[in-house]
Amino acid sequence: MRAVALLALCVLAASGCTMPASGSGGVVIYYFEPSFQTVYSGEPIDFRLMVENKGTVDADEVSAKIIGLDTWQGSSEGGNCDTALSSLAGAVPSIGAPGGSANCKWTYVAPEVPKGLSSGYSPTARVYYSCKTHMIKSLFFAPSREIRMMMDRGESIPSQTASQTQGPISIEIKGNTPMRFWEDSVEFPIAITITNTGGGVVCKSKDECDSDDGLSKLTVNVDGGNDIAMECGDEVIELWQGKSNTLICRATFSGLSDAGPSTRLIRVTASYGYYVDKQAQVTVQKR
Repeated sequence: MRAVALLALCVLAASGCTMPASGSGGVVIYYFEPSFQTVYSGEPIDFRLMVENKGTVDADEVSAKIIGLDTWQGSSEGGNCDTALSSLAGAVPSIGAPGGSANCKWTYVAPEVPKGLSSGYSPTARVYYSCKTHMIKSLFFAPSREIRMMMDRGESIPSQTASQTQGPISIEIKGNTPMRFWEDSVEFPIAITITNTGGGVVCKSKDECDSDDGLSKLTVNVDGGNDIAMECGDEVIELWQGKSNTLICRATFSGLSDAGPSTRLIRVTASYGYYVDKQAQVTVQKR
């Protein structure tokens, strides 16, 4: 009964229990709280978790664990966080549909502490998932004679974002200089900047999030379709200090014509694992 009352108080009073995790997209931990702030040695306690997908693409293979309760025992009830989380659908802003959410709990038994003393614990809920972020950019190619003038002026190929998804990773694509020009083709560099904006940690894959070799890495796929030849394909890049990095790819468009301008698309997809943390506080004392 006390657990239900405390959970209701958190939701109604908004006393920090429902504070979303920081970040601009992806899965956030909506709350992670113990059923009681103070417990006695040997008393069972629930740690309740709620997660929500704030991004616009699905979060797959969602799982969670608690860190920092090594001296605690799991109860016979155990909780259901091992089975309650799987996939969270992305939000659909165009129709006002929120992303998927899920809740679960872990049940632990508080450890022994010396009589007359208390011990504070700061367990952390860590939520893992797999995700992809997409960006499509329109490139505008002028007629051949104008491309040469742009090259002489040191200008780059104009571009515009055609489509993008929201998640914990953002993608920015820019046509750069210098350009090289032939009669009916132009070669130019594309700068693809990947930035971690989700408030968590990116990994090469979800299974590698607990491995030092997999941290801060992700796979970037660059596709110019049938018309733009890209020297990049599937590239593994590492984010500097886990935050950002820029991949430079040379692109060649061979469809230039003096008849008029043309538009072509470049598609970039970042594939990665990701995890977010949220900490709670609980005190154990002797009855």
